[in-house]
Amino acid sequence: MKSYLRYITGALILLTLACANGRINGEWAVPNSEIAEGEGNGDIPAINSPNFTKANQTTYLTDQSTVIGIDIAGDIKAYPLEIMDWHEVVNDEVDSLPIAITYSALSGSSIAFDRNINGTAIDFRITGLLHNSNTILSELETFTDWSQMLRKGIRGDLSETPLNDFQVVEMNWAKWKQLFPNSDVLNQNTSYNRPYGTYPYGDYRIDSTKIFFNLPHDLDSLNKILFLKEKILGVKVADVVKGYRLENFQEEGFSIIEDEVNGEPIMILGSPSAEFMVAYNAKNEEGQRRKLEVIEQNENIFIVDENGNKWSIFGINIENNQLPLGKLESNIAYWFSWATFYPQIEIFQR
Repeated sequence: MKSYLRYITGALILLTLACANGRINGEWAVPNSEIAEGEGNGDIPAINSPNFTKANQTTYLTDQSTVIGIDIAGDIKAYPLEIMDWHEVVNDEVDSLPIAITYSALSGSSIAFDRNINGTAIDFRITGLLHNSNTILSELETFTDWSQMLRKGIRGDLSETPLNDFQVVEMNWAKWKQLFPNSDVLNQNTSYNRPYGTYPYGDYRIDSTKIFFNLPHDLDSLNKILFLKEKILGVKVADVVKGYRLENFQEEGFSIIEDEVNGEPIMILGSPSAEFMVAYNAKNEEGQRRKLEVIEQNENIFIVDENGNKWSIFGINIENNQLPLGKLESNIAYWFSWATFYPQIEIFQR
C-alpha cells in the first residue's frame, strides 16, 4: 500500500510539473526563465460583481489597514488590501468606465487598468503564472497574457500592446476614512469564503530573505540597498526610473518633493503618517515648472500652484476637471520588484 501511495504521489507531482511547464511553454515577449508557476488557473478568483459600503459605515477595517483608492469624476472608491490579497483583481465600473483594480500580492504593486480592449469591455482574471514574482493577468476576449508591472501584453494576440492605466493611491484606513467618509469601500460580501483580515502568505511581508520564486538578481545585494519588501513609489519617464521612500518626507502631515526624472519636472506628494505617496508631472501649460505646495484645509488635502489652481490628491483640478495635473507612469511596489524589472533604478536621496 505504501509503495502504491508513493507511486500515486510521485505521479501527481510529475503531472503538476508537466502542466506547469505546459503553461509556461510558448512564445513570450519576455524570457521564459522569468515566468514561474504560482497557483493554478482559477485558484485566485477575480471579483466580478463587487459590493460596497460607505466608508463612514465600514467597520471591518483597522486604522492600520491599507486601501487602494481611485477617483474618477467624483466617483471615489477604496479597495482594501485585506480583500485584494485574496483576489488580486476587481473588475468594476467607476463613473461608468470599465476598470480593473489590480494588486499583485507578491510584488506589492497596485495599478488600475482600463478594461476597454479594442472597443470591448473585458474581464481580467489571474492566471496563477508570475513574471518575476509579479502577477500575470489574462482574459478570454483576446487570449493575451498581460504583465501588471510592465503594463503590456507579454504573450498572445496582443503581445507588446500597452494597457492604459488610471491614477490610484495607497493610503492607510485611518487617513482615508477621514478624507473620504462618503466614498464607497469594497466590502466582504464577495460570494467567496476567504478569511479576510488574515494575510495568505505568512511572514512574507516582513521576511527580507523570503522570495518564493527565483529572480535574476542577488537578493543579498538588493537587501543591502533597501529592505526587499519596503514599498517604494517608482516613477518611470521614458527609460529612466526613480524610486521614492516614505522616509524622504516630513514625518507628520503631507509634504512635497520637487525633482526631475529624465529631464521632466515632477512633484511627489507624500505622508509617512498616512502611508501615502503619489507623483505628478509638475509642468504647466507653457512647459514651465509649477510652483506647488500642499495645504491641509478642513480635513482635506489640496495641491496648490502659484496661480491659485487647486488639485486633489488624485491630480483632479477642483474647479476645472479639464486641467488635471500631468499623470506619470508610477505606482507603489516592493523594492525588489522595481529593482528586478528596472535594474537601472535610482533611489532618490535628499
